[in-house]
Amino acid sequence: MEYHHELRGSTVPHGTGRSRSALLSFAPWIAIWIIGGHNHMRLAAGVALAACVVLIAWEYLSGLRPKSLDWGTLVIIAVLFVIALIAPQSWSNKWFVPLANGALFALMLGTIVVGRPFAAEYGKESAASEVWNTPAFRRATLGITVVWTLAVGAIFIGSLITAVRPSTEAWSTWVVTAAAIIVALKFQHWYPEQVARLERGPAAATA
Repeated sequence: MEYHHELRGSTVPHGTGRSRSALLSFAPWIAIWIIGGHNHMRLAAGVALAACVVLIAWEYLSGLRPKSLDWGTLVIIAVLFVIALIAPQSWSNKWFVPLANGALFALMLGTIVVGRPFAAEYGKESAASEVWNTPAFRRATLGITVVWTLAVGAIFIGSLITAVRPSTEAWSTWVVTAAAIIVALKFQHWYPEQVARLERGPAAATA
């Protein structure tokens, strides 16, 4: 997650290293949501698995290191691919997407629980190394991780509602998913600026 532009002018310097957007890590999940949402579970899992492999290979070729979110996604989707191959079609149509969303939610929540919020890995690619342990960096990346985790949690709950009440799919799947992603993206761009303002506050007051 890039945030160094918003923190420019504070004590957090602008990074110059190569980086990529964390949104690319969601490419396999977008395949699950779109293709799986139309009851093509094997195809969704296959496309998502291929996207995982391509993404990790591209990172290595670009001189970047795959992130914990990338490796976790690869493991989860590999398992989901096997499930899609062996599970009855009727079961997959109902529970495959909720299972995928629940696994992603657990993965993201796990990075918070172990004290390694996934957004920090992306932030370290776009911020100078001397700021990685600063309160501003930790606050910004943790906040972004928490909000994205909550967004995926909302998507997970929406997919469960859809599984139990298919007639609600229009809002419980598509509206909830779109709204959750939009809110998370807005927060991702808004929050670092607020962190920077809080950081500059004491200095400005004593100037």
